[in-house]
Formats: sequence, C-alpha cells, structure tokens
Amino acid sequence: MDEKYQYNEVLTKLTYLTKRNNLSNTEIGKAIDVERRAMAGRAERNSTFKPVEVKKIESAFGVNLDEAVIINNSLARQNDKTIEEKYEGFGVRLTKIQDEHEYLDKDMAKLLKISEQDYIYLKCGDLNPDIEILNKIKQYFEVSIDWLLYGD
Repeated sequence: MDEKYQYNEVLTKLTYLTKRNNLSNTEIGKAIDVERRAMAGRAERNSTFKPVEVKKIESAFGVNLDEAVIINNSLARQNDKTIEEKYEGFGVRLTKIQDEHEYLDKDMAKLLKISEQDYIYLKCGDLNPDIEILNKIKQYFEVSIDWLLYGD
C-alpha cells in the first residue's frame, strides 16, 4: 500500500470492515503506538496515516483497508444545480406520455382525477404534482417517478 489515508477515511473503512459503530481514537492509537491526545488531534485535523501506520492498523484489526471502497457522492448531491432544471422537464415528460397515448387534456385530467385546468397547470409547471398524481401516472403509464420528476 503506497497511498496515505486520511484519518476520517481510515475510521470509515474500519467501521465498515469491522462492523462496529464506536471505534475510539485510543483503540486506533494503540495499534500504531500513538497516545490518545495525539490521536484526538489527528482526528480533528483529519491528518493522514503513513503507509506503515496503515499496515499496523490493518494488522491490529484484522482487515485490509483496500477492501473497503468508500464512495463520497455527497458533494455531487450538494452541488447538483440541475435538479430544478430536471424537474422543470416534468411537463415535457407528461406531454410526451399524453401524446404517446393520444389523450386529450381532459382525458388525462379525468384519469388523474383532477380538473382540466389543474392538469394544464401541471404541464406548464404552475402546479407541482403531489404523490397521488405521481403514483397514478406511474401505475397507468408504467413509468418511474424518478423519470417523471428528473428524467432519470
């Protein structure tokens, strides 16, 4: 193992591989002969472990940290500015369904048990669909709610 792991990454992988929720700084420090205070400082700074330290940790806990792959997609979710843009396509996808089945606005409204005016508002983006409407569209037309809302 040539790469260095940051403290939080090691802790996450150890927690996953050992199936424990409460690993302490003291336990990790004992594995690499580092005092509790120093380990607390490492945790606060999210400092890195040297490759030799990682080997000692793996040995002490009987794990291989390379076996655990932690995917961090939280940044992608936090910065996903396209959700609103994708959601704006709901009306387009609703119109596509309507056209494929050759339904008029009044037919779709009747099927969804809403007024024709509310259906038009849905298509134009002036009304957000509630869960009942989404479920009805999903069931009647066999499409996913994710696709309806986001095009995924």
